[in-house]
Amino acid sequence: MKSLEVYIDFKSPGAYLAMQPTLDLATNLNVSLHWLPFQTKQRALVEKGATESKGKTHARIRETARRNTHLHYAQVQGLEMDFSNHPRETTAALAALATPLAQPLKFIRAAFQGYWREQLDLNCSATVDQLLQATGNPANTSNARMQKIPSTPPQHKVIDTPAYIVAGQLFIGREHLPWITQLLE
Repeated sequence: MKSLEVYIDFKSPGAYLAMQPTLDLATNLNVSLHWLPFQTKQRALVEKGATESKGKTHARIRETARRNTHLHYAQVQGLEMDFSNHPRETTAALAALATPLAQPLKFIRAAFQGYWREQLDLNCSATVDQLLQATGNPANTSNARMQKIPSTPPQHKVIDTPAYIVAGQLFIGREHLPWITQLLE
């Protein structure tokens, strides 16, 4: 059976929007998925100031356009997506994903929904433990789970999520799913 490594961060809008298309690809091509955590840095929405430099104006317009594009694709997929002006950290949930889980897909779905629909704090161990238990996974509040998220192998250079590794090649972004499909067929 072919396999596909998928790096995700629950606060990444691109990873959230890629979830169902990635699952569809795996089902259609009989591919096993290996979900891996990767901590991204998401930008806060820049508010318009009374006076702002051209650089600040450009950053604000770019982030607003990026957010609107994500919201458009969420609407097309029938997903709710509630952006926060200040993205929240997801370290505890990513640490949980880095451990062996009995039901990883259920946890991933619940964590994405919790972040994007319910504004849950996925950096809170108690919240993550509740998600783990609700999805048939053992809760674990030990310090071992809160270790630093494993980094990607140096040959892959993951910088954002979703990131896919297929046949030793790295693809960053859901827009590469058609190409990834061709490689896996």
